[in-house]
Amino acid sequence: MSTQTHAENDLAHIKTMISELEYLDYGHNTAKTNVVMQPAYWRTRIRAVLALHNIPIHIQKQGSELLVRLDRLHVASRANCQTRPTLSVTKQHPPFDQPR
Repeated sequence: MSTQTHAENDLAHIKTMISELEYLDYGHNTAKTNVVMQPAYWRTRIRAVLALHNIPIHIQKQGSELLVRLDRLHVASRANCQTRPTLSVTKQHPPFDQPR
């Protein structure tokens, strides 16, 4: 496999995982328990791809865009942790056999 193909495949995978992090709301503690759920892990992987020899400009651009998404995710998670209220149950749902 060529270096370019490897870089493209790796960035495609990383892009998918960043989308998952964005969807899962990284601010929750459950997302922080697994290394692959931490933005720093993906940032390191992106930098490794960008450090490969003779990477084309379009791959460098994709990597840079993914780093920006990780930065936004980090900022959003910090904001959520500071402003997120504690959850409380205020309404009980009726049993499944009763109409709503």
